[in-house]
Amino acid sequence: MRMYISRSLIGALLSLAIGLAQNPTPAPISPPLQTRPAVLGSLESYVAYPAGAGVPYASASQLAKALGLGYLGGGSRLSLSIGSRVASFTVYPSEAQAVSGGGAWQRSGGIWVPLPLLARTLDLFYEVRGREIAVGLKPARLLGAVVTQSEGVERITLQLDRDVSARLLSDDRVGLVGVTGGEAEGVTINSVAYGLEVGLPGSGPARLYFLPRQVVVERGNPQGSRGSFAERSEGWIPLVVIDPGHGGADPGTIQSGIREKDLTLNLAQTLRTLLAPSGIRVSLTRQGDQARSLQDRANAGAFAQVLLSVHVAPGDRVNLYTNPNQGKLLFISKGRQLLPNTPEPRKSLLLGYVSPEGSSADFAKLLSEEISAVGVVSALGEGDYLALSQNGGAAVLVEFGFDNVSTPQGRQQLAQAMANAILKYLGRFQPTNSAPGTNPPPSSQPKPGGNP
Repeated sequence: MRMYISRSLIGALLSLAIGLAQNPTPAPISPPLQTRPAVLGSLESYVAYPAGAGVPYASASQLAKALGLGYLGGGSRLSLSIGSRVASFTVYPSEAQAVSGGGAWQRSGGIWVPLPLLARTLDLFYEVRGREIAVGLKPARLLGAVVTQSEGVERITLQLDRDVSARLLSDDRVGLVGVTGGEAEGVTINSVAYGLEVGLPGSGPARLYFLPRQVVVERGNPQGSRGSFAERSEGWIPLVVIDPGHGGADPGTIQSGIREKDLTLNLAQTLRTLLAPSGIRVSLTRQGDQARSLQDRANAGAFAQVLLSVHVAPGDRVNLYTNPNQGKLLFISKGRQLLPNTPEPRKSLLLGYVSPEGSSADFAKLLSEEISAVGVVSALGEGDYLALSQNGGAAVLVEFGFDNVSTPQGRQQLAQAMANAILKYLGRFQPTNSAPGTNPPPSSQPKPGGNP
Protein backbone atom coordinates (compact mmCIF):
# COMPACT_ATOMS: atom_id res chain seq x y z
CA MET A 1 0.00 0.00 0.00
CA ARG A 2 1.45 3.33 -1.03
CA MET A 3 1.02 6.55 0.89
CA TYR A 4 0.90 9.73 -1.11
CA ILE A 5 1.89 13.01 0.59
CA SER A 6 1.15 16.30 -1.10
CA ARG A 7 3.93 18.75 -1.83
CA SER A 8 2.22 21.40 0.33
CA LEU A 9 2.19 19.07 3.31
CA ILE A 10 5.87 18.23 2.77
CA GLY A 11 6.67 21.95 2.72
CA ALA A 12 4.78 22.50 5.94
CA LEU A 13 6.58 19.64 7.65
CA LEU A 14 9.95 20.94 6.47
CA SER A 15 9.14 24.43 7.79
CA LEU A 16 8.14 22.95 11.13
CA ALA A 17 11.32 20.90 11.31
CA ILE A 18 13.48 23.93 10.53
CA GLY A 19 11.64 25.98 13.13
CA LEU A 20 12.16 23.34 15.81
CA ALA A 21 15.84 23.12 14.94
CA GLN A 22 16.27 26.87 15.28
CA ASN A 23 14.20 27.06 18.50
CA PRO A 24 14.78 23.78 20.31
CA THR A 25 13.34 25.14 23.58
CA PRO A 26 9.85 26.65 23.34
CA ALA A 27 9.34 30.07 24.98
CA PRO A 28 7.80 29.85 28.45
CA ILE A 29 4.10 30.53 28.57
CA SER A 30 2.92 33.08 31.13
CA PRO A 31 0.37 31.66 33.56
CA PRO A 32 -3.20 32.82 32.97
CA LEU A 33 -3.92 36.19 34.59
CA GLN A 34 -6.03 35.80 37.70
CA THR A 35 -9.00 38.15 37.92
CA ARG A 36 -11.73 38.99 40.38
CA PRO A 37 -14.96 40.98 40.08
CA ALA A 38 -14.83 44.55 41.39
CA VAL A 39 -17.10 47.54 41.81
CA LEU A 40 -15.38 50.89 41.14
CA GLY A 41 -17.82 53.43 42.48
CA SER A 42 -20.99 52.26 40.71
CA LEU A 43 -19.11 50.74 37.76
CA GLU A 44 -18.97 46.95 37.58
CA SER A 45 -15.50 45.90 36.48
CA TYR A 46 -12.74 43.54 37.56
CA VAL A 47 -9.28 43.56 39.10
CA ALA A 48 -6.27 41.57 37.91
CA TYR A 49 -3.47 39.93 39.86
CA PRO A 50 -0.25 40.36 37.85
CA ALA A 51 2.66 37.96 38.43
CA GLY A 52 0.52 35.94 40.84
CA ALA A 53 1.68 38.19 43.69
CA GLY A 54 -1.71 38.63 45.36
CA VAL A 55 -1.91 42.40 44.75
CA PRO A 56 -5.08 43.50 42.93
CA TYR A 57 -4.59 45.98 40.08
CA ALA A 58 -7.35 48.07 38.50
CA SER A 59 -7.61 50.16 35.34
CA ALA A 60 -6.44 53.71 36.07
CA SER A 61 -8.69 55.26 33.42
CA GLN A 62 -11.75 53.39 34.74
CA LEU A 63 -10.96 54.50 38.30
CA ALA A 64 -10.56 58.12 37.21
CA LYS A 65 -13.85 58.08 35.32
CA ALA A 66 -15.85 56.17 37.95
CA LEU A 67 -14.61 58.16 40.98
CA GLY A 68 -13.94 61.56 39.37
CA LEU A 69 -10.19 61.41 40.09
CA GLY A 70 -7.65 63.69 38.49
CA TYR A 71 -5.55 61.84 35.89
CA LEU A 72 -2.10 62.99 34.79
CA GLY A 73 -0.17 60.64 32.55
CA GLY A 74 2.88 60.94 30.35
CA GLY A 75 5.96 58.87 29.63
CA SER A 76 6.92 56.63 32.54
CA ARG A 77 4.84 58.36 35.24
CA LEU A 78 1.16 58.33 36.13
CA SER A 79 -0.59 60.37 38.82
CA LEU A 80 -4.13 60.04 40.14
CA SER A 81 -5.45 62.69 42.51
CA ILE A 82 -8.37 63.64 44.69
CA GLY A 83 -8.19 67.26 45.78
CA SER A 84 -4.71 67.98 47.13
CA ARG A 85 -3.89 64.27 47.55
CA VAL A 86 -1.78 62.80 44.75
CA ALA A 87 -0.80 59.16 44.18
CA SER A 88 2.10 58.96 41.73
CA PHE A 89 3.38 55.74 40.14
CA THR A 90 6.23 54.69 37.89
CA VAL A 91 4.78 52.88 34.86
CA TYR A 92 6.50 49.55 34.12
CA PRO A 93 6.20 47.58 30.85
CA SER A 94 5.93 44.16 32.52
CA GLU A 95 3.74 42.87 35.31
CA ALA A 96 6.69 41.42 37.26
CA GLN A 97 8.50 44.78 37.26
CA ALA A 98 5.34 46.58 38.35
CA VAL A 99 4.77 44.25 41.29
CA SER A 100 8.39 44.28 42.49
CA GLY A 101 8.65 48.06 42.08
CA GLY A 102 5.25 48.84 43.60
CA GLY A 103 4.32 50.75 40.46
CA ALA A 104 1.79 50.82 37.65
CA TRP A 105 1.57 48.23 34.90
CA GLN A 106 1.29 49.08 31.20
CA ARG A 107 -1.19 46.59 29.78
CA SER A 108 -2.52 46.50 26.27
CA GLY A 109 -5.28 49.06 26.24
CA GLY A 110 -4.27 51.05 29.30
CA ILE A 111 -2.38 51.44 32.57
CA TRP A 112 -3.30 49.52 35.71
CA VAL A 113 -2.44 50.57 39.26
CA PRO A 114 -2.11 48.70 42.59
CA LEU A 115 -5.52 49.21 44.18
CA PRO A 116 -4.67 48.88 47.93
CA LEU A 117 -1.81 51.40 47.67
CA LEU A 118 -3.95 53.83 45.70
CA ALA A 119 -6.78 53.56 48.25
CA ARG A 120 -4.42 54.23 51.17
CA THR A 121 -2.75 57.19 49.50
CA LEU A 122 -5.97 58.88 48.36
CA ASP A 123 -7.96 57.80 51.46
CA LEU A 124 -10.57 55.91 49.43
CA PHE A 125 -13.13 53.40 50.67
CA TYR A 126 -11.75 49.89 50.06
CA GLU A 127 -13.38 46.61 51.04
CA VAL A 128 -13.13 42.91 50.13
CA ARG A 129 -16.59 41.35 49.96
CA GLY A 130 -16.15 37.65 49.48
CA ARG A 131 -14.82 37.31 45.93
CA GLU A 132 -15.68 40.92 45.09
CA ILE A 133 -13.63 44.04 45.76
CA ALA A 134 -15.31 47.41 46.22
CA VAL A 135 -13.61 50.81 46.05
CA GLY A 136 -15.20 54.24 46.19
CA LEU A 137 -15.17 57.73 47.63
CA LYS A 138 -15.64 58.15 51.35
CA PRO A 139 -18.50 60.46 52.33
CA ALA A 140 -17.50 64.12 52.58
CA ARG A 141 -19.29 67.16 53.93
CA LEU A 142 -19.16 70.82 53.03
CA LEU A 143 -18.52 72.63 56.32
CA GLY A 144 -18.67 76.22 55.12
CA ALA A 145 -17.42 78.87 52.75
CA VAL A 146 -15.21 81.92 53.29
CA VAL A 147 -15.27 84.80 50.78
CA THR A 148 -12.41 87.32 50.98
CA GLN A 149 -11.01 90.24 48.96
CA SER A 150 -7.29 90.99 49.15
CA GLU A 151 -4.81 92.80 46.88
CA GLY A 152 -7.01 92.64 43.81
CA VAL A 153 -7.93 88.98 44.29
CA GLU A 154 -11.37 87.64 45.20
CA ARG A 155 -11.06 84.24 46.87
CA ILE A 156 -13.86 81.79 47.69
CA THR A 157 -12.62 78.99 49.97
CA LEU A 158 -14.91 75.98 50.36
CA GLN A 159 -14.06 74.14 53.59
CA LEU A 160 -14.61 70.37 53.79
CA ASP A 161 -13.96 67.56 56.24
CA ARG A 162 -11.75 65.68 53.76
CA ASP A 163 -10.08 66.07 50.36
CA VAL A 164 -12.52 65.86 47.44
CA SER A 165 -12.54 66.08 43.68
CA ALA A 166 -14.03 69.24 42.18
CA ARG A 167 -14.64 70.67 38.73
CA LEU A 168 -15.09 74.29 37.67
CA LEU A 169 -18.38 74.03 35.75
CA SER A 170 -18.34 77.72 34.78
CA ASP A 171 -16.91 80.93 36.15
CA ASP A 172 -19.67 81.05 38.76
CA ARG A 173 -20.29 77.35 39.48
CA VAL A 174 -18.16 74.55 40.92
CA GLY A 175 -19.12 70.88 41.24
CA LEU A 176 -18.03 68.89 44.33
CA VAL A 177 -17.94 65.13 43.76
CA GLY A 178 -19.38 62.89 46.50
CA VAL A 179 -20.06 65.80 48.87
CA THR A 180 -23.08 66.56 51.02
CA GLY A 181 -23.69 69.57 53.25
CA GLY A 182 -26.07 72.24 54.39
CA GLU A 183 -26.00 75.96 53.96
CA ALA A 184 -22.77 77.90 53.59
CA GLU A 185 -22.72 81.67 53.88
CA GLY A 186 -21.88 83.57 50.70
CA VAL A 187 -22.63 80.74 48.22
CA THR A 188 -25.67 78.83 46.97
CA ILE A 189 -25.87 75.04 47.20
CA ASN A 190 -27.81 72.54 45.09
CA SER A 191 -27.77 68.76 45.54
CA VAL A 192 -27.11 66.86 42.31
CA ALA A 193 -26.59 63.21 41.44
CA TYR A 194 -22.79 63.31 41.83
CA GLY A 195 -22.68 65.53 44.95
CA LEU A 196 -23.10 69.28 45.25
CA GLU A 197 -23.19 72.14 42.79
CA VAL A 198 -22.05 75.38 44.43
CA GLY A 199 -22.97 78.77 43.00
CA LEU A 200 -20.26 81.38 43.54
CA PRO A 201 -20.56 85.12 44.09
CA GLY A 202 -18.99 87.66 41.74
CA SER A 203 -18.20 87.43 38.06
CA GLY A 204 -15.25 87.20 35.72
CA PRO A 205 -12.70 84.50 34.78
CA ALA A 206 -12.17 82.05 37.62
CA ARG A 207 -9.45 79.52 38.43
CA LEU A 208 -9.60 76.54 40.79
CA TYR A 209 -6.97 74.87 42.94
CA PHE A 210 -6.80 72.58 45.95
CA LEU A 211 -5.39 72.81 49.45
CA PRO A 212 -5.74 70.12 52.15
CA ARG A 213 -9.52 69.80 52.83
CA GLN A 214 -10.20 72.95 50.84
CA VAL A 215 -11.34 73.83 47.34
CA VAL A 216 -10.31 77.37 46.41
CA VAL A 217 -11.68 79.49 43.56
CA GLU A 218 -9.97 82.80 42.74
CA ARG A 219 -10.69 85.74 40.45
CA GLY A 220 -8.58 88.74 39.57
CA ASN A 221 -4.84 89.33 39.53
CA PRO A 222 -2.58 90.35 42.41
CA GLN A 223 -1.59 93.99 42.28
CA GLY A 224 1.89 94.92 41.13
CA SER A 225 4.21 93.66 38.39
CA ARG A 226 4.95 89.93 38.29
CA GLY A 227 8.22 89.43 36.45
CA SER A 228 11.12 87.67 38.16
CA PHE A 229 10.91 87.64 41.94
CA ALA A 230 13.59 90.31 42.21
CA GLU A 231 11.52 92.62 39.97
CA ARG A 232 8.17 92.24 41.72
CA SER A 233 6.61 95.17 43.47
CA GLU A 234 5.95 95.42 47.18
CA GLY A 235 2.30 94.61 46.47
CA TRP A 236 3.24 91.00 45.74
CA ILE A 237 3.38 88.81 48.87
CA PRO A 238 5.07 85.47 48.16
CA LEU A 239 4.50 82.34 50.26
CA VAL A 240 7.35 80.51 51.98
CA VAL A 241 6.63 77.05 53.41
CA ILE A 242 9.10 75.63 55.95
CA ASP A 243 8.92 71.88 56.55
CA PRO A 244 10.49 70.76 59.86
CA GLY A 245 11.36 67.10 59.29
CA HIS A 246 9.95 64.23 61.37
CA GLY A 247 7.64 64.78 64.37
CA GLY A 248 5.20 62.85 66.53
CA ALA A 249 6.19 59.19 66.95
CA ASP A 250 9.05 59.71 64.47
CA PRO A 251 11.94 61.38 66.35
CA GLY A 252 14.38 61.20 63.46
CA THR A 253 18.05 60.78 64.35
CA ILE A 254 18.95 61.01 68.07
CA GLN A 255 22.38 62.15 69.21
CA SER A 256 23.45 62.85 72.81
CA GLY A 257 19.79 62.64 73.81
CA ILE A 258 18.71 65.41 71.40
CA ARG A 259 16.12 64.45 68.83
CA GLU A 260 16.21 65.57 65.22
CA LYS A 261 12.51 66.46 65.27
CA ASP A 262 13.11 69.03 68.04
CA LEU A 263 16.06 70.63 66.26
CA THR A 264 14.22 70.91 62.93
CA LEU A 265 11.19 72.53 64.59
CA ASN A 266 13.44 74.97 66.50
CA LEU A 267 15.25 75.93 63.27
CA ALA A 268 11.94 76.40 61.44
CA GLN A 269 10.46 78.56 64.21
CA THR A 270 13.62 80.68 64.37
CA LEU A 271 13.60 81.09 60.60
CA ARG A 272 9.94 82.15 60.66
CA THR A 273 10.78 84.81 63.27
CA LEU A 274 13.65 86.13 61.16
CA LEU A 275 11.46 86.37 58.05
CA ALA A 276 8.57 88.09 59.83
CA PRO A 277 9.86 91.70 59.44
CA SER A 278 9.99 91.28 55.63
CA GLY A 279 6.20 90.96 55.45
CA ILE A 280 6.23 87.77 53.37
CA ARG A 281 3.80 84.96 54.18
CA VAL A 282 5.45 82.11 56.10
CA SER A 283 3.83 78.76 56.89
CA LEU A 284 5.15 75.70 58.76
CA THR A 285 4.02 72.20 57.85
CA ARG A 286 3.82 71.45 61.57
CA GLN A 287 3.50 73.89 64.45
CA GLY A 288 4.51 71.46 67.21
CA ASP A 289 5.31 67.80 67.78
CA GLN A 290 2.85 66.43 65.22
CA ALA A 291 3.30 63.62 62.71
CA ARG A 292 2.79 64.67 59.08
CA SER A 293 2.94 62.28 56.13
CA LEU A 294 5.30 63.02 53.27
CA GLN A 295 2.32 63.51 50.98
CA ASP A 296 0.80 66.06 53.40
CA ARG A 297 4.11 67.94 53.47
CA ALA A 298 4.28 67.93 49.67
CA ASN A 299 0.69 69.14 49.40
CA ALA A 300 1.29 71.96 51.90
CA GLY A 301 4.12 73.33 49.78
CA ALA A 302 2.63 72.72 46.34
CA PHE A 303 1.84 76.39 45.63
CA ALA A 304 4.64 78.02 47.64
CA GLN A 305 7.18 80.21 45.89
CA VAL A 306 9.80 78.74 48.26
CA LEU A 307 9.63 75.34 49.97
CA LEU A 308 12.43 74.49 52.41
CA SER A 309 12.44 71.07 54.09
CA VAL A 310 14.76 71.01 57.15
CA HIS A 311 16.58 67.90 58.45
CA VAL A 312 19.57 67.07 60.66
CA ALA A 313 22.13 64.24 60.33
CA PRO A 314 25.29 63.21 62.22
CA GLY A 315 28.48 65.10 61.42
CA ASP A 316 29.42 68.66 60.55
CA ARG A 317 28.50 68.94 56.88
CA VAL A 318 25.47 70.54 55.28
CA ASN A 319 23.87 68.85 52.29
CA LEU A 320 21.43 70.65 49.99
CA TYR A 321 19.17 68.56 47.75
CA THR A 322 16.87 69.41 44.88
CA ASN A 323 14.47 66.88 43.33
CA PRO A 324 15.54 65.81 39.81
CA ASN A 325 11.92 64.86 39.05
CA GLN A 326 10.39 68.07 40.42
CA GLY A 327 8.15 69.63 37.81
CA LYS A 328 7.19 66.37 36.11
CA LEU A 329 3.56 66.84 37.12
CA LEU A 330 1.57 68.04 34.17
CA PHE A 331 0.39 71.31 35.72
CA ILE A 332 3.98 72.34 36.49
CA SER A 333 5.58 71.28 33.21
CA LYS A 334 2.79 72.72 31.09
CA GLY A 335 2.86 75.97 33.07
CA ARG A 336 6.59 76.35 32.45
CA GLN A 337 6.10 75.71 28.74
CA LEU A 338 3.53 78.50 28.63
CA LEU A 339 5.61 81.06 30.54
CA PRO A 340 7.90 82.43 27.77
CA ASN A 341 5.10 83.36 25.36
CA THR A 342 2.40 84.34 27.86
CA PRO A 343 1.58 88.07 27.80
CA GLU A 344 0.86 90.19 30.86
CA PRO A 345 -1.27 90.12 32.97
CA ARG A 346 -1.76 86.37 32.43
CA LYS A 347 1.98 85.80 32.84
CA SER A 348 1.80 87.50 36.23
CA LEU A 349 -0.93 85.10 37.28
CA LEU A 350 0.99 82.06 36.02
CA LEU A 351 4.17 83.09 37.84
CA GLY A 352 2.22 82.99 41.10
CA TYR A 353 2.06 79.22 40.82
CA VAL A 354 4.87 78.09 38.52
CA SER A 355 8.40 79.48 38.56
CA PRO A 356 10.80 79.12 35.62
CA GLU A 357 12.69 75.83 35.30
CA GLY A 358 15.93 75.83 37.28
CA SER A 359 14.50 77.93 40.15
CA SER A 360 15.25 75.21 42.72
CA ALA A 361 18.88 75.01 41.60
CA ASP A 362 19.18 78.81 41.78
CA PHE A 363 17.77 78.84 45.30
CA ALA A 364 20.05 75.96 46.39
CA LYS A 365 23.07 77.89 45.13
CA LEU A 366 22.06 80.96 47.16
CA LEU A 367 21.64 78.76 50.24
CA SER A 368 25.07 77.24 49.69
CA GLU A 369 26.66 80.69 49.39
CA GLU A 370 25.01 82.01 52.56
CA ILE A 371 25.86 78.88 54.57
CA SER A 372 29.46 78.90 53.35
CA ALA A 373 29.71 82.58 54.31
CA VAL A 374 29.40 81.61 57.99
CA GLY A 375 32.20 79.07 57.69
CA VAL A 376 30.16 75.88 57.28
CA VAL A 377 30.93 73.47 54.44
CA SER A 378 27.94 72.71 52.21
CA ALA A 379 27.45 70.38 49.26
CA LEU A 380 24.83 70.35 46.49
CA GLY A 381 23.10 67.17 45.33
CA GLU A 382 19.87 65.68 44.03
CA GLY A 383 17.38 63.31 45.62
CA ASP A 384 13.96 61.98 44.64
CA TYR A 385 12.19 63.44 47.70
CA LEU A 386 8.41 63.24 47.73
CA ALA A 387 8.17 66.31 50.00
CA LEU A 388 9.67 68.42 47.19
CA SER A 389 8.02 66.76 44.20
CA GLN A 390 4.75 68.71 44.00
CA ASN A 391 6.19 72.23 44.27
CA GLY A 392 6.05 74.60 41.29
CA GLY A 393 8.45 77.17 42.75
CA ALA A 394 11.88 76.65 44.34
CA ALA A 395 12.09 73.57 46.58
CA VAL A 396 15.19 72.45 48.52
CA LEU A 397 15.82 69.92 51.28
CA VAL A 398 18.59 71.07 53.65
CA GLU A 399 20.30 68.56 55.93
CA PHE A 400 22.43 70.14 58.67
CA GLY A 401 25.05 68.29 60.68
CA PHE A 402 24.34 67.83 64.40
CA ASP A 403 27.65 69.55 65.13
CA ASN A 404 26.42 72.68 63.29
CA VAL A 405 23.14 73.03 65.21
CA SER A 406 24.01 71.65 68.67
CA THR A 407 24.21 75.15 70.19
CA PRO A 408 21.74 78.06 70.17
CA GLN A 409 24.38 80.24 68.50
CA GLY A 410 24.88 77.71 65.71
CA ARG A 411 21.17 77.37 65.08
CA GLN A 412 20.67 81.14 65.02
CA GLN A 413 23.57 81.61 62.64
CA LEU A 414 22.32 79.00 60.17
CA ALA A 415 18.71 80.15 60.45
CA GLN A 416 19.92 83.64 59.50
CA ALA A 417 21.82 82.18 56.53
CA MET A 418 18.60 80.50 55.35
CA ALA A 419 16.64 83.72 55.84
CA ASN A 420 19.18 85.70 53.81
CA ALA A 421 19.03 83.18 50.96
CA ILE A 422 15.21 83.21 50.91
CA LEU A 423 15.05 87.00 50.91
CA LYS A 424 17.68 87.28 48.18
CA TYR A 425 15.84 84.77 46.02
CA LEU A 426 12.59 86.69 46.48
CA GLY A 427 14.26 90.05 45.88
CA ARG A 428 13.42 91.19 49.45
CA PHE A 429 16.87 91.19 51.03
CA GLN A 430 17.73 94.28 53.08
CA PRO A 431 21.19 94.45 54.73
CA THR A 432 19.60 96.00 57.83
CA ASN A 433 17.69 92.74 58.34
CA SER A 434 20.89 90.73 58.71
CA ALA A 435 21.77 91.79 62.23
CA PRO A 436 19.58 89.69 64.51
CA GLY A 437 20.19 88.87 68.13
CA THR A 438 22.75 86.19 68.80
CA ASN A 439 20.43 83.76 70.56
CA PRO A 440 16.92 82.46 69.86
CA PRO A 441 14.33 82.92 72.63
CA PRO A 442 15.14 80.56 75.54
CA SER A 443 11.70 78.95 75.28
CA SER A 444 12.48 77.75 71.74
CA GLN A 445 15.76 76.01 72.58
CA PRO A 446 15.43 72.22 72.35
CA LYS A 447 16.23 70.20 75.46
CA PRO A 448 17.76 66.72 75.37
CA GLY A 449 14.89 64.25 75.00
CA GLY A 450 12.28 66.98 75.16
CA ASN A 451 10.26 69.33 73.01
CA PRO A 452 11.45 72.80 72.01
